[in-house]
Amino acid sequence: MRASAEPQIGFFDIGSKHYAVSLRGQVIDAPSVVYVPWQFHYRSGFDLYATGGSPAPAFDKDRSLLVWWPDKQRETNQLVIAPIDALNTDALPDWSQADFGQTAHLLRWTGDDDPPVVVSVPVHEDPQGPDLPVEYALIENRGVNDIDLAGWTLSDAAGHVFRFSDRVLAAREELRVWVKAGTDTEHDVYWGRRAPIWNNRGDTAVLRDRTGREIARGWYTA
Repeated sequence: MRASAEPQIGFFDIGSKHYAVSLRGQVIDAPSVVYVPWQFHYRSGFDLYATGGSPAPAFDKDRSLLVWWPDKQRETNQLVIAPIDALNTDALPDWSQADFGQTAHLLRWTGDDDPPVVVSVPVHEDPQGPDLPVEYALIENRGVNDIDLAGWTLSDAAGHVFRFSDRVLAAREELRVWVKAGTDTEHDVYWGRRAPIWNNRGDTAVLRDRTGREIARGWYTA
């Protein structure tokens, strides 16, 4: 670890995969860099809880390095890493539990093969009765940061394109993009088409950001 303040104490529990480190004293104008051996302990990802957070922490998977900026206004800073959705403060030592209330959930790394944004077309492509009333694509934000979808697009294999206007997809929330017309709500937006688009024999849904970069792709077959 390269610390931006004096390391006071560290902890790792091999059973629960909980890691904690405490820094004490003046924080220099540089980040702390922590080696995180995700290949051995966090293949399915991890949650980061820490003081500070500006700039936001970042994880370099290729080098297994976590960059964290502690809070310059604090005498003591703490960082805790736990497997996704498996935080158990009872697994932490007393000194970490005492200061844990000062931390915030700053980062979720979702693992080697789990993208933060997923798009899919649920199995409603060939329902009983008309297709249009039940057709939709599902967009899931599995990360811990909100996503501004303004200017993003959703398209099918035939080139039909839906463009998002002012819409923010909150962290760990999902959004249904209905093909039919309707009134937008917090979790539903409506394409406004008069005919179905998702083909009964299989199709591909592609989500792109405002620059045209592909973010997620989902497909199904008959």
